[in-house]
Amino acid sequence: MLKDLCNVFAPSGDELEMREYIMDSSKELFDSIETDNIGNLICRKSGKESSLCIECGLDSCGVMVISKENDKVFFSGVGGVGVAYLAGKKVIFKNGEIGVVRFDGKNIDEAKVTDLYIEMDTKNIGIGDFGVITGDFFENSMKFFANDISTKIAIFAVLQAVSKVNTDRKLTVVFSAQRRFAVKGIKAFFGSNDFDKVVTVDGVVCENGIKADGGCAVIAVDNRGVSDKELRDRVEILAAKDEVKSHTAVANENLCLEAIATSGKGTNAVALGIPVSHKGKPFECVLKSDFDATVKLLSAIIEEI
Repeated sequence: MLKDLCNVFAPSGDELEMREYIMDSSKELFDSIETDNIGNLICRKSGKESSLCIECGLDSCGVMVISKENDKVFFSGVGGVGVAYLAGKKVIFKNGEIGVVRFDGKNIDEAKVTDLYIEMDTKNIGIGDFGVITGDFFENSMKFFANDISTKIAIFAVLQAVSKVNTDRKLTVVFSAQRRFAVKGIKAFFGSNDFDKVVTVDGVVCENGIKADGGCAVIAVDNRGVSDKELRDRVEILAAKDEVKSHTAVANENLCLEAIATSGKGTNAVALGIPVSHKGKPFECVLKSDFDATVKLLSAIIEEI
């Protein structure tokens, strides 16, 4: 399933294929699935009263065409892509056209995204078209590898966790649209839906104490907000009780804690990070043991918190 997810076309602002893929692959897991006006996919399990919501992003990083000339397509980044991540990669567009990102300068360390272009046949490409870096997924006995796996691994973890739980408790899972582009889906959803507890899940770069082979990272603070201390304590106690490998850490990136906690009436939120090595670079990597620990902890949260 992860290989399929890594190949789904889902740049910020054009997540239709990912919504359809999740709906088709998870219809047995939920009692209702719907899409709101901004494109969030909202999945619900009915049951005993519970105010828990699990959130993760639908979208991935990508590019948008802004102009073209002969065999060159010029673009802007969508969702926070950088030069180091883009240069030399294959880009695929929704119609299946493929090109290669080029840089003709001498010092790529000083380059901007606007200095890059995509070399390709441009006749079937138009201004405003979205493209994404090809996933090129593969795995070995210990690790998953793919370009931009950090934006897909959370979806896989959430679906795996929901499939493993045995509970009659109520649950809402929101796969948010345009998460990596101004967190638009999160603001729209939590601005009109109230929850006492929200767990947000994402791939997180291995730095500042976030470590591969450390299990699930329970995020105390990201670069925009703080996890609710009481909810984080409950998660940490649960991890210890169930002997789930985990570590508490600080994330130097935006995991949307602020957007979730301050939308609408406000809510208590905690972030779980799946450690990703070489995030934002060719062939991001996730240890299977870290992924399994995250699934185990998420399952326990759904059943007990």
